[in-house]
Amino acid sequence: VEGRHVGVIGQGSIGLLFSYVAKAAGARHITGIDPIDRSDLGKQFGVDTVVRATSDRWASQCAREDRPDIMIEAVGHQVATLNHAIEATAPGGTVFYFGVADDDSYPISMRTMLRNNLTLKSGVTLDRRRMLDRANKFVADHPRLLATYLTHTFGVDDVQAAFELACRPVPGRVKIAITETDAP
Repeated sequence: VEGRHVGVIGQGSIGLLFSYVAKAAGARHITGIDPIDRSDLGKQFGVDTVVRATSDRWASQCAREDRPDIMIEAVGHQVATLNHAIEATAPGGTVFYFGVADDDSYPISMRTMLRNNLTLKSGVTLDRRRMLDRANKFVADHPRLLATYLTHTFGVDDVQAAFELACRPVPGRVKIAITETDAP
């Protein structure tokens, strides 16, 4: 990641976290793409260029010299954004698919993959304890991250309100937590 241009399709809670971690790992430039206005939040998570657009529109208009070396798809639940990530990645680049797959197979443009010499990666956490230890260390090394990441807190008596907020795209919302006590 160090010194590379990273693009992140989807600037929800996971996409913003990917943006932050990529910047902390030394990415030269982060481009965040989302149809929701994330201009205020993006800067707090290390995003250098905040693009308010759908991924198909951005990918179709992305100039060759502006294509990221590394593309992270952080939307999931459909195949379109994976293909947009493939379309927008610089030749020789890598596409990481971290969105949630709802189907067993996803058709992708193998022609684009081959002509641009792209690498497609995905995966799941197998060693959860080790990953949680690394995450805890990362949070300790970045003490402001959680306060920025956790934007809304609800008590258990307000679960319905938390759910309703989680279901609506809201520009200032990142992560919602439900606690045992009422929120401040």
